[in-house]
Amino acid sequence: MNTRRHAPSEVTCPRCSSVEVPWETVTQQAAYTVALVGPPNVGKTSLFNYLTGQFQHVGNWPGKTVTYHAGLLPAEPGPVLVVDLPGLYSLVPLSAEEELARELLYLYPFDALVNVVDASHLPRSLYLTAELLELGRPVLVALNMWDVARREGIQIDVERMAVLLGAPVIPTVARSEEGMKVLQEHLPRWLGEGPAPGRAPRYPERIQEARERLQALIEPYLPEWPEAQVQGLALKLLEGQTDLLGKLFEPETAAALKARVEALREVYRRTWKEDPALAVADARFGWVEGVLRASVRTTAPTRFTLTRRLDAVVTHRWLGLPLFFLVMWLVFHLVVNVTEPFIGWVEGVFQGVVRYALLEVLAGLRAPLWLRSLVVDGVLAGVGSMLSFLPGLTLLYLFLAWLEDSGYMARVAFVMDRMMQAVGLHGKAFLPLMLGLGCNVPAVYATRTLERWQDRLTTALVIPFVSCSARLPVYLVFALAFFPKNTATVVWGMYLLGFVVALASAWVLRRRVLPQGQEAPFLLELPPYHWPNWTVIGRQVKRQVSAFVTQAGTVIVGVAVVLWFLMNLPWGVEDPRASWFGRVSAAVAPALQPLGFGRWDAAGALLSGFIAKEVVVSTMGQIYLGEMQPTAALLARPTGEEWQAALDHLGPGLLRALREAFARLMGWKAGVFQVGEDAVNAHLLAALQSRYSPAAALAFLVFVLLYVPCMATVAALQQEFGARWAAFSLIYQITVAWVLAWAAYHLALALGLG
Repeated sequence: MNTRRHAPSEVTCPRCSSVEVPWETVTQQAAYTVALVGPPNVGKTSLFNYLTGQFQHVGNWPGKTVTYHAGLLPAEPGPVLVVDLPGLYSLVPLSAEEELARELLYLYPFDALVNVVDASHLPRSLYLTAELLELGRPVLVALNMWDVARREGIQIDVERMAVLLGAPVIPTVARSEEGMKVLQEHLPRWLGEGPAPGRAPRYPERIQEARERLQALIEPYLPEWPEAQVQGLALKLLEGQTDLLGKLFEPETAAALKARVEALREVYRRTWKEDPALAVADARFGWVEGVLRASVRTTAPTRFTLTRRLDAVVTHRWLGLPLFFLVMWLVFHLVVNVTEPFIGWVEGVFQGVVRYALLEVLAGLRAPLWLRSLVVDGVLAGVGSMLSFLPGLTLLYLFLAWLEDSGYMARVAFVMDRMMQAVGLHGKAFLPLMLGLGCNVPAVYATRTLERWQDRLTTALVIPFVSCSARLPVYLVFALAFFPKNTATVVWGMYLLGFVVALASAWVLRRRVLPQGQEAPFLLELPPYHWPNWTVIGRQVKRQVSAFVTQAGTVIVGVAVVLWFLMNLPWGVEDPRASWFGRVSAAVAPALQPLGFGRWDAAGALLSGFIAKEVVVSTMGQIYLGEMQPTAALLARPTGEEWQAALDHLGPGLLRALREAFARLMGWKAGVFQVGEDAVNAHLLAALQSRYSPAAALAFLVFVLLYVPCMATVAALQQEFGARWAAFSLIYQITVAWVLAWAAYHLALALGLG
């Protein structure tokens, strides 16, 4: 058989996994491999998280740049590998991710398929079920959102539906875990019994005859395939999905078979007086209708559901967008004011207990002065400055996960569609942009959900303007130093400005750089509102925070060490500006002079920010705080009084932070930041205030928001669209950043902020 085989590839998924494992290694751990299949927004990911728990892996599909999400379900007679495929509505792909899912379903030897179905929207969901049954593999149906179906008066005869489908049907509610244990226990037992393929739909005689002729054409080339799978492939060829031949065979064989298939389809088109794909789709919808008549009874609801009432406001033409901006302002207001007390506490712990402990250890080891400086002025200053903002990032992740799991974010995408279309973007492009609030890297990969290449490229080019979570510490430290009474508003303003610049850039790119092309329809599933599942949210936040901390423990530490050496070379240099790092930064600084911060230290922080935006604050901490560590402070061991003060801060300081945060959350206190003992490193803020004016600080924030993305984002752009577009992105972004930072600086001067 002249078929292709995919070669394994390395894992390249950055910042979006708990464990990164090559695909071959993952499959060797399992006795069975199961694909989790279903449309978006049906709770598929929640079900996946429940089944696999902590045994989750993320990587790249062999031979693909698209990531897989897989997890092990420990069971007898052997572990089950559950693979969460990209969401799709049917096996007619409309995006790169849907094309991958279809390809894997036809070509990868899954032992069974778990079809996650929305029980409250069965007419639409069962169409995909019909296509899965035609694949000739065992299918298990998880009727998710069972609670929503009950509330809407949908009564499903599960046993009757299972007979009609020839497949087990298990009702579940993923968010409340109702029925999940039944599914978890039934799945491995069912696999161990060697289940038979489901009952595929029966078609009119003319369609069956056409399928049989195509089956006879391809069967000699697929001797190892079961007959049921060959029949399913023949039916898809009848629908016109001839690109599958190119996935199966070498180019010469695929081209010859494609020509014969197209000739047969043309014969059927002339004979039937209709397109074969439409004939198959009509017959499939008829089968769905028959299943519903036999197993589902609906009682009309007597009142509007909560979802309909909320949507009347949330998706309103004029109220929806202002409501979204108000929600995001409240989110950032809470993030800044509630987490501010913890920022000072974490910083105090690092500068107190952690620093003293390191000095004690280094003194006990009789470490040389340079090593003490490296550990205290390098690693500790860098990591401590960064991790002090971890509480704020955690709360931001929590709020975004809550909004997404509640169903609100899907409404935002619907509301934003009109604005996105006005600037030349597809409405679905808003979803990758929102994902960019967490990290720009997975957001770039998420553009694969867009059908057209122009939409994908335009969205990817403007995603770096969306402020990722790594920029939040920079906003906080500058806003707290220069705009203490309006910190939350300044942070919110940076995020809002990023979206405005992204949309404006999309408008320019679509009209001056990229052709418009034919507009694709905007199709979006709006899930019902529900109270978010705190278990799901907790897992999601834990993964994001763990990934962030891991990066802080690797990239930031590595950069801090390299930066310390660069700031101390030539060896023995006392003035950091005279170091190698200072010289390079000083060479770049004149280009920033018109922006108000043409200083070597500002240029150096921006240069290090290309590695990771988290490093900007840690670099400043290393530059400014390192200057404040005299030799005597590094040689001397902490006194008993200093230790006592540090330990007192550790316990009572945390209680004070908790009381302050609770008071601000309940609205008992305005939450105006004051520089003091419990503030974000007062020395760092004082250093910033002595080196920048408010106007220069505002321009610096705008520049950090808009200038070149981190190198991981650039790598993602290069991988997805090529080096030419990645280079274009760098040049375009730094140009936009310079122009708007210059405008912000001079506007601030005109407003008297100089």
